[in-house]
This record gives sequence, C-alpha cells and structure tokens, in this order.
Amino acid sequence: GNEATKLNFEQHAHEADIIHLALHGKADVENPLKGSILFNGSGNSSAYDHLYSYELMNYKLKARLAVLSACETGLGKMYEGEGVYNLARGFRYAGCPALISSLWRIDDRSTALVIKGFYEQLASGKNLDDALKQSKNQYINSADELLAHPRYWAGMLLIGESAPIILKEQHPTWSSWLLLIILIV
Repeated sequence: GNEATKLNFEQHAHEADIIHLALHGKADVENPLKGSILFNGSGNSSAYDHLYSYELMNYKLKARLAVLSACETGLGKMYEGEGVYNLARGFRYAGCPALISSLWRIDDRSTALVIKGFYEQLASGKNLDDALKQSKNQYINSADELLAHPRYWAGMLLIGESAPIILKEQHPTWSSWLLLIILIV
C-alpha cells in the first residue's frame, strides 16, 4: 500500500532476514545497472520512486533470501567471465546470498500462487531449490490447461545458495533472564 516506499525500504531492509518485494520491476538490458524496482512515490506524489541495481550495490543487507516478485528482475545482460548483470545481482552485491527473481513480465496471480506455495514448502524445511520446484509442480497440477503453460509459472528462478532457511523464534537468553530477575528483585 502507501507504505511501500523506497524510503521505508531503505530504513528497514537491513533488519530483515527475508525480503519480499511484490512491486513493478523494469530491466534495462543495454545498461543493466539501471534495472529498477518501482516503489510508491513518497509524499503526495503519484510518481514512482526507482530503486536501481547500482544503488543496491551500496547497501549492507543481512537478509538470507530476497524474493523479487516483480517483472524482469532476473533479466539482464551477459558479460563474458562475469555472468548476468541484472537487478538480482544488485541484491547479491548487497550481501543477500539467495534470490528468487523473474526472467520476464510475470503474471501477478500465478506468481502469487507459486510464491505462496514456495513459502509453504520453505516452512516445511525444504531447500530453496526444492521448495520452488515443489511449488511449481503443485501449481501445474492444480492449474487448468491454459494456466499450466510455462509462461505462467516458469519465469521465477532461484539464484545463489539453496540451503534451507529456518527462522528461529527469538527466545530470551540466560543473561537477559538474569537481568530481568535482578530488575524485578
């Protein structure tokens, strides 16, 4: 909604273990460092605020996974000996070891179903690649003939590490319990 601004992202992204951005994305194949995600404009503006790939390279993220549910976030230009330069690469430079990004203009509904299934599989302890594969298989098996076409589900891909991500509940440590007991007494 209105809180999906570049400023909010800049202020809070460094705190997240998982970053999920379901926004508009734009690749720039000729100048891949100018690929961007479009956030809601700040203030009363109806314009978009762009977060460019080159800007991400200066961020310090602790996130172990970024899910970029936006068009063309994995589309870019191939450089020999370097690989593909794209928006996803900006997240890798910022320290995010695993990304799910898109290769083309994705369908919002089908992508939402694939990603929902991905998170369900991830919560069951699966590796990232297995979770995405299982989610896509579930989508295909439940879709009609038209929506089972790869255009609707195959555009999302994993880049980087595939180890499972287990988010632990935060429990107070012994030292914090001791401090709490001391403060009560």
